[in-house]
Amino acid sequence: MLKDLIEDRIHGSQYILVKSLEECASLLLLHPDRSDEVFKFLFKLKETFPDMEIIQNFNLEYTKGDASKLLRLIQMTLSMILTENNWIEGEMEKYIKNARGVLTISYSQTVKSILEKVPIMNIYIMKSAPGNEGVTLYNDMITPNKTHLVEDNEAELLMKRHKVSAVVMGCDKFHTKLGFVNKIGSGLVVKFAEENSIPVYVVASNLKHVVDDLHFLNVSDKENLELVTISNNIHFIYYE
Repeated sequence: MLKDLIEDRIHGSQYILVKSLEECASLLLLHPDRSDEVFKFLFKLKETFPDMEIIQNFNLEYTKGDASKLLRLIQMTLSMILTENNWIEGEMEKYIKNARGVLTISYSQTVKSILEKVPIMNIYIMKSAPGNEGVTLYNDMITPNKTHLVEDNEAELLMKRHKVSAVVMGCDKFHTKLGFVNKIGSGLVVKFAEENSIPVYVVASNLKHVVDDLHFLNVSDKENLELVTISNNIHFIYYE
Protein backbone atom coordinates (compact mmCIF):
# COMPACT_ATOMS: atom_id res chain seq x y z
CA MET A 1 0.00 0.00 0.00
CA LEU A 2 2.78 2.47 0.89
CA LYS A 3 4.55 1.75 -2.40
CA ASP A 4 1.28 2.34 -4.28
CA LEU A 5 0.88 5.74 -2.63
CA ILE A 6 4.39 6.83 -3.63
CA GLU A 7 3.56 5.87 -7.22
CA ASP A 8 0.05 7.40 -7.23
CA ARG A 9 -0.35 9.94 -10.05
CA ILE A 10 -4.15 9.90 -10.18
CA HIS A 11 -5.47 11.04 -6.81
CA GLY A 12 -5.09 14.48 -5.29
CA SER A 13 -2.58 15.49 -2.64
CA GLN A 14 -4.98 15.32 0.32
CA TYR A 15 -6.01 11.76 -0.56
CA ILE A 16 -2.36 10.69 -0.83
CA LEU A 17 -1.44 12.31 2.50
CA VAL A 18 -4.47 10.97 4.40
CA LYS A 19 -4.06 7.42 3.11
CA SER A 20 -0.34 7.57 3.86
CA LEU A 21 -0.89 8.78 7.41
CA GLU A 22 -3.57 6.17 8.06
CA GLU A 23 -1.25 3.40 6.87
CA CYS A 24 1.64 4.77 8.91
CA ALA A 25 -0.49 5.03 12.06
CA SER A 26 -1.56 1.40 11.67
CA LEU A 27 2.04 0.31 11.25
CA LEU A 28 3.16 2.25 14.32
CA LEU A 29 0.37 0.83 16.46
CA LEU A 30 0.69 -2.78 15.31
CA HIS A 31 4.44 -2.92 14.72
CA PRO A 32 6.29 -0.33 16.85
CA ASP A 33 9.57 -1.95 15.81
CA ARG A 34 8.99 -0.77 12.21
CA SER A 35 9.08 2.95 13.06
CA ASP A 36 12.28 3.44 11.01
CA GLU A 37 10.41 2.15 7.96
CA VAL A 38 7.60 4.66 8.59
CA PHE A 39 9.99 7.61 8.91
CA LYS A 40 11.82 6.61 5.71
CA PHE A 41 8.53 6.36 3.84
CA LEU A 42 7.32 9.79 4.99
CA PHE A 43 10.60 11.46 4.02
CA LYS A 44 10.34 9.73 0.64
CA LEU A 45 6.76 10.98 0.29
CA LYS A 46 7.84 14.59 0.81
CA GLU A 47 10.70 14.12 -1.64
CA THR A 48 8.42 12.59 -4.29
CA PHE A 49 5.74 15.29 -4.23
CA PRO A 50 7.50 18.68 -3.90
CA ASP A 51 4.54 20.62 -5.32
CA MET A 52 1.94 19.14 -2.97
CA GLU A 53 1.88 21.74 -0.22
CA ILE A 54 -0.24 19.68 2.17
CA ILE A 55 2.46 16.97 2.15
CA GLN A 56 5.31 19.47 2.46
CA ASN A 57 3.55 21.07 5.44
CA PHE A 58 3.43 17.82 7.38
CA ASN A 59 6.04 18.77 9.98
CA LEU A 60 8.02 15.54 10.14
CA GLU A 61 11.07 17.35 11.50
CA TYR A 62 9.09 18.23 14.64
CA THR A 63 9.06 14.57 15.70
CA LYS A 64 12.89 14.32 15.76
CA GLY A 65 12.67 10.60 15.13
CA ASP A 66 10.37 9.96 18.08
CA ALA A 67 7.69 7.41 17.06
CA SER A 68 5.25 8.45 19.80
CA LYS A 69 5.49 12.10 18.72
CA LEU A 70 4.96 11.03 15.12
CA LEU A 71 1.83 9.09 16.01
CA ARG A 72 0.40 12.09 17.87
CA LEU A 73 1.21 14.36 14.92
CA ILE A 74 -0.50 11.94 12.52
CA GLN A 75 -3.62 11.76 14.67
CA MET A 76 -3.75 15.54 15.07
CA THR A 77 -3.30 16.12 11.32
CA LEU A 78 -6.00 13.60 10.36
CA SER A 79 -8.40 15.15 12.85
CA MET A 80 -7.72 18.65 11.51
CA ILE A 81 -8.27 17.56 7.90
CA LEU A 82 -11.58 15.91 8.84
CA THR A 83 -12.74 19.10 10.57
CA GLU A 84 -11.73 21.17 7.55
CA ASN A 85 -13.53 18.86 5.11
CA ASN A 86 -16.76 18.93 7.12
CA TRP A 87 -16.66 22.73 7.19
CA ILE A 88 -15.87 22.99 3.46
CA GLU A 89 -18.74 20.65 2.55
CA GLY A 90 -21.15 22.75 4.59
CA GLU A 91 -19.85 25.96 3.08
CA MET A 92 -20.05 24.68 -0.49
CA GLU A 93 -23.68 23.66 -0.01
CA LYS A 94 -24.48 27.38 0.31
CA TYR A 95 -23.02 28.04 -3.13
CA ILE A 96 -23.93 25.06 -5.31
CA LYS A 97 -27.02 23.45 -3.75
CA ASN A 98 -29.49 22.61 -6.55
CA ALA A 99 -27.10 23.97 -9.19
CA ARG A 100 -28.14 22.99 -12.72
CA GLY A 101 -24.62 21.82 -13.46
CA VAL A 102 -21.20 21.70 -11.80
CA LEU A 103 -17.98 21.07 -13.73
CA THR A 104 -14.73 19.72 -12.32
CA ILE A 105 -11.28 18.72 -13.58
CA SER A 106 -8.80 16.07 -12.37
CA TYR A 107 -9.41 14.06 -9.17
CA SER A 108 -9.85 15.81 -5.83
CA GLN A 109 -11.14 13.72 -2.93
CA THR A 110 -12.58 16.86 -1.33
CA VAL A 111 -14.43 17.76 -4.52
CA LYS A 112 -15.69 14.17 -4.88
CA SER A 113 -17.18 14.27 -1.39
CA ILE A 114 -18.85 17.64 -2.07
CA LEU A 115 -20.35 16.52 -5.38
CA GLU A 116 -21.72 13.33 -3.84
CA LYS A 117 -23.26 14.99 -0.79
CA VAL A 118 -24.63 18.32 -2.08
CA PRO A 119 -27.86 18.15 -4.15
CA ILE A 120 -26.83 19.05 -7.73
CA MET A 121 -28.81 18.47 -10.92
CA ASN A 122 -25.85 17.48 -13.12
CA ILE A 123 -22.15 16.81 -12.53
CA TYR A 124 -19.71 17.13 -15.44
CA ILE A 125 -16.28 15.55 -15.02
CA MET A 126 -13.59 16.37 -17.57
CA LYS A 127 -11.46 13.40 -18.64
CA SER A 128 -8.40 15.48 -17.69
CA ALA A 129 -5.79 14.41 -20.24
CA PRO A 130 -3.04 13.35 -20.38
CA GLY A 131 -3.37 11.47 -17.07
CA ASN A 132 -7.15 10.97 -17.39
CA GLU A 133 -7.64 11.41 -13.65
CA GLY A 134 -11.22 12.48 -14.38
CA VAL A 135 -12.01 9.04 -15.81
CA THR A 136 -11.04 7.45 -12.49
CA LEU A 137 -13.10 10.02 -10.58
CA TYR A 138 -16.11 9.31 -12.81
CA ASN A 139 -15.81 5.57 -12.18
CA ASP A 140 -15.51 6.15 -8.41
CA MET A 141 -18.58 8.40 -8.11
CA ILE A 142 -21.65 7.00 -6.34
CA THR A 143 -24.05 9.28 -8.24
CA PRO A 144 -24.09 7.68 -11.74
CA ASN A 145 -27.51 8.97 -12.84
CA LYS A 146 -26.48 12.62 -12.78
CA THR A 147 -22.74 12.30 -13.42
CA HIS A 148 -21.38 12.79 -16.93
CA LEU A 149 -17.86 12.15 -18.24
CA VAL A 150 -16.97 14.76 -20.86
CA GLU A 151 -14.10 15.39 -23.22
CA ASP A 152 -11.79 18.19 -22.12
CA ASN A 153 -12.67 20.29 -25.17
CA GLU A 154 -16.40 20.19 -24.26
CA ALA A 155 -15.97 22.39 -21.18
CA GLU A 156 -16.31 25.70 -23.02
CA LEU A 157 -19.37 24.54 -24.97
CA LEU A 158 -21.12 23.33 -21.81
CA MET A 159 -20.62 26.77 -20.29
CA LYS A 160 -21.82 28.61 -23.40
CA ARG A 161 -24.94 26.45 -23.49
CA HIS A 162 -25.63 27.28 -19.83
CA LYS A 163 -25.30 23.64 -18.76
CA VAL A 164 -22.77 24.65 -16.11
CA SER A 165 -23.49 27.19 -13.37
CA ALA A 166 -20.38 26.60 -11.22
CA VAL A 167 -16.89 25.12 -11.44
CA VAL A 168 -15.43 23.31 -8.43
CA MET A 169 -11.83 22.09 -8.28
CA GLY A 170 -9.08 21.30 -5.82
CA CYS A 171 -5.48 22.43 -5.95
CA ASP A 172 -1.97 21.51 -4.84
CA LYS A 173 -1.34 24.91 -3.31
CA PHE A 174 -2.89 28.37 -3.36
CA HIS A 175 -2.06 32.00 -2.67
CA THR A 176 -5.12 34.18 -2.11
CA LYS A 177 -3.59 37.14 -3.96
CA LEU A 178 -1.74 35.33 -6.75
CA GLY A 179 -3.76 32.24 -7.69
CA PHE A 180 -3.38 28.48 -7.37
CA VAL A 181 -1.50 25.48 -8.75
CA ASN A 182 -3.47 22.58 -10.19
CA LYS A 183 -3.72 20.06 -13.01
CA ILE A 184 -2.68 21.39 -16.41
CA GLY A 185 -5.78 22.64 -18.21
CA SER A 186 -7.23 24.28 -15.10
CA GLY A 187 -6.26 27.74 -16.35
CA LEU A 188 -8.28 27.31 -19.52
CA VAL A 189 -11.30 26.19 -17.51
CA VAL A 190 -11.02 29.31 -15.31
CA LYS A 191 -10.73 31.47 -18.45
CA PHE A 192 -13.85 29.95 -20.04
CA ALA A 193 -15.73 30.33 -16.77
CA GLU A 194 -14.73 34.00 -16.46
CA GLU A 195 -15.88 34.68 -20.05
CA ASN A 196 -19.26 33.16 -19.21
CA SER A 197 -19.63 34.80 -15.76
CA ILE A 198 -19.39 31.45 -13.96
CA PRO A 199 -17.84 31.27 -10.48
CA VAL A 200 -14.88 28.96 -9.84
CA TYR A 201 -14.65 27.54 -6.31
CA VAL A 202 -11.21 26.26 -5.36
CA VAL A 203 -11.58 24.06 -2.28
CA ALA A 204 -8.52 23.29 -0.19
CA SER A 205 -7.09 22.51 3.20
CA ASN A 206 -5.44 25.41 5.00
CA LEU A 207 -2.30 23.25 4.85
CA LYS A 208 -2.15 24.16 1.14
CA HIS A 209 -2.22 27.90 1.83
CA VAL A 210 0.99 29.67 0.81
CA VAL A 211 1.85 33.24 1.84
CA ASP A 212 5.38 33.47 0.44
CA ASP A 213 5.25 34.74 -3.16
CA LEU A 214 8.45 33.07 -4.38
CA HIS A 215 7.56 29.74 -2.83
CA PHE A 216 4.15 29.84 -4.49
CA LEU A 217 5.62 30.64 -7.91
CA ASN A 218 8.03 27.70 -7.73
CA VAL A 219 6.44 24.73 -9.55
CA SER A 220 8.59 21.65 -10.19
CA ASP A 221 6.28 19.47 -12.29
CA LYS A 222 5.56 21.81 -15.19
CA GLU A 223 4.48 18.92 -17.44
CA ASN A 224 1.42 18.10 -15.31
CA LEU A 225 0.79 21.22 -13.24
CA GLU A 226 0.18 24.87 -14.02
CA LEU A 227 0.00 28.08 -12.07
CA VAL A 228 -3.40 29.68 -12.54
CA THR A 229 -3.36 33.44 -12.10
CA ILE A 230 -5.96 34.99 -9.81
CA SER A 231 -9.11 36.36 -11.47
CA ASN A 232 -12.37 37.91 -10.27
CA ASN A 233 -14.36 34.69 -10.60
CA ILE A 234 -12.04 32.59 -8.40
CA HIS A 235 -13.23 31.96 -4.84
CA PHE A 236 -11.02 30.12 -2.37
CA ILE A 237 -12.99 27.97 0.07
CA TYR A 238 -10.77 26.92 2.96
CA TYR A 239 -11.00 26.62 6.72
CA GLU A 240 -9.00 29.49 8.26
